[in-house]
Amino acid sequence: MSDDQVQSSNIIVAKNFIMNIWGNRSLDKLELYIDPNYKAYQSIGLYTQAENLDFSPGLDKLKERLKIYFSPTDKYNVNIIDIMANKDSVMAFCEFNFIHNQKFKGINPTNIEINIHVFFWMKFNSGKIVNSIHLQDYYKIVRDIGLTKPERVDYLEYIESVLDIGSGKQ
Repeated sequence: MSDDQVQSSNIIVAKNFIMNIWGNRSLDKLELYIDPNYKAYQSIGLYTQAENLDFSPGLDKLKERLKIYFSPTDKYNVNIIDIMANKDSVMAFCEFNFIHNQKFKGINPTNIEINIHVFFWMKFNSGKIVNSIHLQDYYKIVRDIGLTKPERVDYLEYIESVLDIGSGKQ
C-alpha cells in the first residue's frame, strides 16, 4: 500500500475506535483496533492519582482503564471535529457530550449535561493502534458536576507571581 492508502486506512480505524469504543462503549470490539502489544503513555492528572491506574501494556489493562474512564455516564455522544494522519500517526480532535447520571468521584448523579473536548493521538503499526494518548478537559467535568467551584483567575498576575517578576504595580 502507498503512504496515502495507509494513512487513509489508519484514519478509518481511528474513527471506528473513537466511535465504537468511546461513543458506544463496545469494549468487546477493542481487539479490532488495538494491537495485542499495545502500550499506553501514562498520563499525569486526577484520574491517575485518584484511581491509581495501572498503565501496564496489553489489552486487558486497557479495558480496565477504559471502564474507569467510562464511569461518570452510560454513554458519550461523540463528534469528531477534525482528524488527520501523518505517516503512522493519527490525531483527532473531538467533542464529547454526556449526562452525569452515575456516581462520580463521590458526587451523586446531577443529570447535568457535560460538554468537553478531547484530543487523541494514536500511533499505528500494521493497521492497529500500538500507542495512544488522549487529553481531555477533566477540570470542566469536575467543575460542571459541582466537585470544584468555578473561579476567575487573573492569569497575568498568577504568572508574574510564579516568575517573581511583578508588573511594577504598587
